[in-house]
Amino acid sequence: DGDAGRSFALLRGAIRPWARELRSSLEGLADGSAFGTHADEVDGLPAYEAYLLLRGKHSAGLGASSDGTRVVEALDQEIMPFLRGQYTCDACVACTAFLRRYRQGERLLNPNHFDMEAFVTIVVALSDSSEHGGGLYVQSNASAQSRRLLTMDTGDVLMHQYDLNHGVAVSSGMRYSLVVWVASNRQACADGHSPWYADDAARGDADAQWNLGHLHKRGERGYALNSEAALEWYRKSALQGHPGAMNNLALMLEERSASDE
Repeated sequence: DGDAGRSFALLRGAIRPWARELRSSLEGLADGSAFGTHADEVDGLPAYEAYLLLRGKHSAGLGASSDGTRVVEALDQEIMPFLRGQYTCDACVACTAFLRRYRQGERLLNPNHFDMEAFVTIVVALSDSSEHGGGLYVQSNASAQSRRLLTMDTGDVLMHQYDLNHGVAVSSGMRYSLVVWVASNRQACADGHSPWYADDAARGDADAQWNLGHLHKRGERGYALNSEAALEWYRKSALQGHPGAMNNLALMLEERSASDE
């Protein structure tokens, strides 16, 4: 399936028995003790995530448990072979994996964003659509009117690359999911780098250019802190009509003008 050129694969019921088993094990974590309230990467609010893998290594706690080990094994056996073929990426590895929970009083929203940490993102539904209102959506352009809700049930698997704008909006009930950030190779995973941005930006991809501007502005994911490089990549993306890049370019130029006064 796809949306305005930004493709994704939605595999219905791909790993339903295994996903149901994992969901059953999560019921024992309902007190929230395993779901950390560290700041979310997107909006800085409490994340309510339980990590299984961090940079390719089992995390402490749930990641080191028998349940966590089985999840990682299932990823390697059931999902990664298909992903490597789908994205022509023989060296791809599951790098970071975490369980996520949305429910009233904790977190119901994850604003639309791009996954800068992932060459490919995997989302495994651990709840049926009947258990909650709303859910995961994809957004094909800057307008919220372009959002498309993806109805997912336990065991459905979504795969997409970093260029798919997406988010989560849960209106009622509770939603569990497993999120996996896949790196293009083991070294990129271990180093916490995202080398795919430079390659795609050089080929003229406007989203890659915009995100590469972010990374240079912040000095993250293996890219040097460099305001001139950030400005140049924002400019290249903006010249292709990218609304986000236009906004960031204008803000940087305004900040520069103000500092020169």
